[in-house]
Amino acid sequence: MFTPEEIQALVFGARLVQSCADEGLQAAADTAIAKVDAALPASLKVWIDDSGLVVPDFRVSVEVNRALRELRAAVSLRRVVTFQYTQGDGVIVAPRVRPLCLRYIGGTWTLGGWSATESAFRVFRVYRIQAIEITQERYGHESGRTVADFLAAAERLGAGG
Repeated sequence: MFTPEEIQALVFGARLVQSCADEGLQAAADTAIAKVDAALPASLKVWIDDSGLVVPDFRVSVEVNRALRELRAAVSLRRVVTFQYTQGDGVIVAPRVRPLCLRYIGGTWTLGGWSATESAFRVFRVYRIQAIEITQERYGHESGRTVADFLAAAERLGAGG
């Protein structure tokens, strides 16, 4: 059976997901908490509603929520994406990207991926992404272009989060 601290960890993690993830993951977190609650004896149920840990409200906009849902699908399916991206200087570009991971860093969702357009790893702020197209083109595991490679490169550049 779960210990009170394990219940706190599960509930806290689920509440974080409910606070900042897309609707699909929010619903999955709700279901997970309900399943944990159903499995607990009455003496431990108090830890579900009163864990003593409060999660900040990191709600994202409707546009970011939609983009997260689409990008999460592309990451899971290992499908190349194209989109319009507004750079920091206001210039709009249309990269072709192998989406490797979604990361929530410093209050901002980012997409990490391999840009075929630039032949380099890139970090894209999700709130600047529009007109996402998930292509039918699938990508495999290619040495030097994996999630681990991306994270190592981000760490070297000081963008590791």
